[in-house]
Amino acid sequence: MGRQDLKIFTTVSFYIAMVTIISLPICFFLLSTTAGNSLAPIVKSIASIAFLISLASIPVSTLSMFSKENLAKRIFALTVNVLPISLVLYGFVMEFIDEFFRSAP
Repeated sequence: MGRQDLKIFTTVSFYIAMVTIISLPICFFLLSTTAGNSLAPIVKSIASIAFLISLASIPVSTLSMFSKENLAKRIFALTVNVLPISLVLYGFVMEFIDEFFRSAP
C-alpha cells in the first residue's frame, strides 16, 4: 500500500477525532446538568460510543502517521484519539497513588 493510499486512514481518524472532541464535552456537560433525568441514559450511551470509537481509532491514527497528508492534521487526530484513554489512565494512577502512598491515620 503506497503512502498516497494511506490518505483514507488520515481522513477517517480525523473525522473520528472531530466527533470525539465535539461529543464528549457536550455529553459530560449534559450529564452534569441533568442528574436523575430521563435524558441521562441516552447521553451516557453516546459518551460511551464516542469513547469506544476513539479507542478503536488509535491504530488507524497510528497507521495514518505514515501517509503524505498534512502533518498537523495527522498529529491532531492522533492526539485527540489518545486523549480519552490517557485521561482514564491518569485517573487510575492518581487513585492508586492516593490509596497506597497516603500516610496511615
